[in-house]
Amino acid sequence: MKSNPFLRKDGLSSIDEDLYEMVVVKTSPFNRVLGALKRNEEYLFYTSFLLIGNFGFGKTTFMDYLSYYLIQQD
Repeated sequence: MKSNPFLRKDGLSSIDEDLYEMVVVKTSPFNRVLGALKRNEEYLFYTSFLLIGNFGFGKTTFMDYLSYYLIQQD
């Protein structure tokens, strides 16, 4: 990367979807949710999770990517 792709502080809204896989760092909790969704498409309907963190931890980015992921999976 030649520059910071996160020019704004509102998740992935200003980033082209083609770049998501290059800029999103999938942490352990991130991979846990995605893995559970791969095993069971209804995972989110029967599970809840608390998403907390300081400013800049990636909460909005996580939700943006999760929405993108679910749309890609139809």
